[in-house]
Amino acid sequence: MFPMKSVNESTANPVRSGTGIVIIYEDRATGLRAKRFADMLAASLGSECDCGMALWRSELIELPELAHEIARDAAASEFVIVSLRGDTSLSIATKELLESWLALAAGGPSSLIALFDPVRTLVRFAESARFYLRQVATDAGVAFFGDFTAAPNEATTIPFPVDAEEPVASLRRRRARNRRVEILEGKLVA
Repeated sequence: MFPMKSVNESTANPVRSGTGIVIIYEDRATGLRAKRFADMLAASLGSECDCGMALWRSELIELPELAHEIARDAAASEFVIVSLRGDTSLSIATKELLESWLALAAGGPSSLIALFDPVRTLVRFAESARFYLRQVATDAGVAFFGDFTAAPNEATTIPFPVDAEEPVASLRRRRARNRRVEILEGKLVA
């Protein structure tokens, strides 16, 4: 559904359209889950989403030159999906990357989406990560959507979304609001 870029292509030619999707994932399973989610998101948005996709494995964030490229891709994208196992804390490098991206994206049409592996997620790690991600997104004025279901051996299950149409409806409202602002700004400049 999406044209995908390898790491080398992303380095040479980052997403610039402002309608792209950047996926930061921890391993193959979380990458595949995020890709399926991105395909579902694009299908739900229909013609409103004509976007490319860049996939970045989270361990690449540890390399400063690639972290810079990942942040640039994220800053130019409308959706950043962070797909996590949920069984460890967020690394300092991941937090620094997200904070630098959010500083660039502040108040813009970006959305941060956090996905957690339903099999490996441990509540204490996932809740901590989700709380942190929600807080930094809120501080930057960026929409946040966070999903996790605890691993089978944990009693707590926190479903997301409550209504499957809720995130899509919220994104559509945000896009409509942004279009109205653009129209108003155009009239004020003219």
